[in-house]
Amino acid sequence: MGDIELVSLSGQPLTSPLNTPRARSHQPFELGLQVGGGSVGPRPAPEGRPLLICGDFNLAPRQEDGVYGDEVSGFTADAERKALEQLLDSAGLVETTKGEGDPTFTFERTFSGRLSRFRCDLALLSDHLAPETRITTDGTVRTGERAFTDHSALLLDLPVTPDAADPPEDVLFSIGELTGADPAPGVHRAYQPHKTAMSRQGPSPAALAVTATLTGPLGVSTLLDHGCGRGADVAHYRSVGLEADGYDPHADFGWPRPERGGYDLVTQAFVLNVLPNPWGSVRALQDAASFVRPGGHVLVVTRSPEEITKAVAAGGWARHHDGFWSSEGRGTFQRGISSEEAVLLGRVAG
Repeated sequence: MGDIELVSLSGQPLTSPLNTPRARSHQPFELGLQVGGGSVGPRPAPEGRPLLICGDFNLAPRQEDGVYGDEVSGFTADAERKALEQLLDSAGLVETTKGEGDPTFTFERTFSGRLSRFRCDLALLSDHLAPETRITTDGTVRTGERAFTDHSALLLDLPVTPDAADPPEDVLFSIGELTGADPAPGVHRAYQPHKTAMSRQGPSPAALAVTATLTGPLGVSTLLDHGCGRGADVAHYRSVGLEADGYDPHADFGWPRPERGGYDLVTQAFVLNVLPNPWGSVRALQDAASFVRPGGHVLVVTRSPEEITKAVAAGGWARHHDGFWSSEGRGTFQRGISSEEAVLLGRVAG
């Protein structure tokens, strides 16, 4: 989907009525670990793109997730559960539908007079997206009047905006048939993050903190302000004797991409919180890091969730994805980013 790597799995049907471990291949995990012909490896997706692996995994992640009659099912082997754990650990994924307490089964079928129930339809999502992403199961597609499958549906509310496109002609059902209400027609607005740049008469508090507390102890002599807007902070850095450059992708600001690299310090202030799609945040961090010298530093400054909460209350901002339209008409978006999330994004960006 452009901003997120989507892998849909479909395991072999759960047809075995036996309550003993099976000897079978780990086909779903081979599919999951060989995304795009390569290996998921220690990073969540190729080039750090957020990753979602969803579908029928054909196993019970925990013992309580598979029941045959009144007993725990032996359908899933210990080796398969270990393979799932390895996939989660190696790719930085979270098993989002696990929940607390008793499992919500997504598959039910009767074999030899005994009911087999499994929570086998899973959604594995990059850990830095999981806290703000709503993923639920809906059993009406297998139990309602228009049921057409023996598996529950996974409803994914992802913080991405797909490109506008006409709906396919072979849709089996609409989201409205699952939720009970058709959503309003979608309007694809152009995001304009450059319009969040402030016209400052002097340096930002972040830039003042950089020169007061960081440049001396870190031995910084060269600095790049990545996403500098109109450049007020660059002027400040130069005024205190630093060899400073600025870069902003919005051409009208007049700060083209530097031809050099190897900076002692690269700053990126109030950029990530105005980017509406997670892949954009990862790419922005990766681009900033590409300018720093080996052993140098990248400083990321964002607006906190608490600050955004106050702004939402004061300005009546409308919810959008995992953040808010600060001005829907102007196409400006804001979201709070905690220090923990910033660390996760940095790890994903590599």
